Amino acid sequence: MTFAHKTFLWFMLAILLLMADVILVYRSFTQFDSQKNLVTHTYEVINTLEEVVSSLKDVQSAQRGYVITGQLDYLTPYSVAVPRIPESLHKLEVLVADNKTQEKNLALLRQEAEKRMQIAADIIAAYEQKGQEAAFALVRSGAGKKEMDQIRGLVAEMISIEQRLLALRQDKVDAAAEVTLSLGSMGVILCVVILGAVFIMIHRLALRRERAEKQAQAALVEIRTVSEQDALISHMTDYLQSCRKVLEAYEVVAKSLPQILPGTSGGIALYNNSRNILETAISWGDAEGARESFTPERCWSLRRGQLHHVHPGGGEPSCAHLPDTAANTLCFPMQAQGDIVGCFYLMSEKPDTINAHIEKAVRRSGEQIALALSNLKLQERLRDQSIRDPLTKLFNRRYLEETMDRELDRARRKELQLGVMVLDIDHFKKYNDTRGHDAGDALLAQFAKLLMDGIRQEDIACRYGGEEFVIIMPGANAEITRDRAQRICDATRRMKITIGSEIFGGVTVSIGVSCYPVHGLRTEDLITIADQALYTAKHSGRDQVRVAEALISEG
Repeated sequence: MTFAHKTFLWFMLAILLLMADVILVYRSFTQFDSQKNLVTHTYEVINTLEEVVSSLKDVQSAQRGYVITGQLDYLTPYSVAVPRIPESLHKLEVLVADNKTQEKNLALLRQEAEKRMQIAADIIAAYEQKGQEAAFALVRSGAGKKEMDQIRGLVAEMISIEQRLLALRQDKVDAAAEVTLSLGSMGVILCVVILGAVFIMIHRLALRRERAEKQAQAALVEIRTVSEQDALISHMTDYLQSCRKVLEAYEVVAKSLPQILPGTSGGIALYNNSRNILETAISWGDAEGARESFTPERCWSLRRGQLHHVHPGGGEPSCAHLPDTAANTLCFPMQAQGDIVGCFYLMSEKPDTINAHIEKAVRRSGEQIALALSNLKLQERLRDQSIRDPLTKLFNRRYLEETMDRELDRARRKELQLGVMVLDIDHFKKYNDTRGHDAGDALLAQFAKLLMDGIRQEDIACRYGGEEFVIIMPGANAEITRDRAQRICDATRRMKITIGSEIFGGVTVSIGVSCYPVHGLRTEDLITIADQALYTAKHSGRDQVRVAEALISEG
């Protein structure tokens, strides 16, 4: 027998079995439908009984509210419920026509309902004709409550009868459904098995070939995608290794990530110095709605120390620092040298944008970015430590000497002037000996802050040694430098130092001023001459500004 004949016979057998099963299922379904209608009928009886009780409760509560308040608005439920009760009772009469016991109960229910409505009508009439006390007397008689108790008991008995009928009918429905399901399932299973076997025989080779082609295409796409991502990440890493400043690295990353992670928006948030807040340093795409700064508790990836991907329709909790409108989000804790330095976050409005390839790219690029930023920040910290005074955070003497030479060269090229101040806190040693070294350090730190607030953005303030400071003012002549020095002198006089709960004042400063090229051409000359002017200010009573050789009148 040929393959075509075998296939034809199998198909014919499947059709015959299916036709036989259809006939059996139809007969079973007819029985099932009949039983289901009976169940529905029982539910309708129960619901109508509950409607009667509910309407009678409305009659009772409306009559009571009207008698108590005297407001006609309370009779609105009464007016609605009174005509509805006969309608519900008539409906019940039709529904229980096939049940003699329920017909008898319904007749009693009708009588009790009419009595209860009449009691309500009598109470309302008594209120309107004789007043509230007459109506209260009828209420206190308890006739209305007695009728409602009888109605509730009668309705409960009728519902109990219907529930017993419901249980019996439900059992029959379940049995009919089980038979229908069994017959249908058996027929369908047999047909599916036969048709499945034929289908497998016909299409096995085609399916194998199609599966192999799809796997090859998927593998090729994955290889190409990973290769492109690796090339882009390598390109970014190469530039990151050549960066000298953190801001340069930020620019490289901001331009590279949209290419590495197409179709996404996001950012990189880094810990602040106190490590209690993360601040977004880099962002790309439409990252609107994401918080610029947030605490670590708002990000699940930082809590768990691992990648956190919120899939559309998934059960993962969303990170509080990302907008609720994003359909797909991903957060990755960035680690460098065993320490978490920040959070790499992505979001997309499209549910399928952030996939497995994007996850891998985030991991690879996040590791490279974290390492590069950590190294650059370490380099900047070391560089800053080498040129900053640790107490005052001002530039140190070494930086002053390097910068002064550079600024003098620029002043020579552009034929500009350059102002120099040498400042010394008056009686600092006495202050330090009297109040202690902690108070002295607090004074130096506060004075350094005053200097930073009192100079221009282009000026350079340095701690020269001890209580002595130097300020360089590029482009400033002697008069401008002296005016700025006088402001600092006045501000120092008003300065308050807080140490614990104590506040001290009375601090003064003496300042000497020199100017390039009037007082010298070299760094050493300008500082020495300004120092001599400072010495003159000290011996002239302190708390004053002196310009070298008194070239500017003190008026």
